[in-house]
Amino acid sequence: MYEHLLLLGTIIAVIAGGLIYYKNKKACINKLKKCGAVSPQTAVKPEQAGISWGEKVTLEITLVQLLGLVRKTEDERYYIPNK
Repeated sequence: MYEHLLLLGTIIAVIAGGLIYYKNKKACINKLKKCGAVSPQTAVKPEQAGISWGEKVTLEITLVQLLGLVRKTEDERYYIPNK
């Protein structure tokens, strides 16, 4: 009985985590595009783009380090490179 509840809790946590990640990923990319951050010269700090703390975690770990969808300048500004 308790095993089923534990499994159900784990499944719910995984789904919720995935939804939060997707929401944060989409928000980060949209906010950077809205600011015109498409090159190192037009890159912006997360605060300038209105990126929240939770979105910044997704931005740094997933979008920059794992997927490479967003680049980071030496002075900690972010942009979406034109491909």
